[in-house]
Amino acid sequence: MFVVQQISLTSNPKQETINMNINVTVSVQGKVQGVGYRNFVLMAANICGVRGWVRNELDGTVTAELEGTQALVDEMIEKCYQGPMFSKVTKIDVRQGEIKNFKHFEVIRL
Repeated sequence: MFVVQQISLTSNPKQETINMNINVTVSVQGKVQGVGYRNFVLMAANICGVRGWVRNELDGTVTAELEGTQALVDEMIEKCYQGPMFSKVTKIDVRQGEIKNFKHFEVIRL
């Protein structure tokens, strides 16, 4: 006779932490305007499953607000460091933010 035991992943506090969404704002410095950087971030975010937005800033940087699990956001930040072929990222500043429950990812044009 076999006993079947059901295990709920959400009863594990570690698992709940893994699945919790976070929000970060990243400011990307370097050669990131005029090289397709925003569209690269848009495609990467859609592939990773991250929600939020990306936009050019007047000072030549690119800002993105990213929402998703810690693992997805970390993966997205790594992709931001890579950038498209003709970009050259020199620095990324990351700030924690409040969850806004974005429904999708978009490019904001100023």
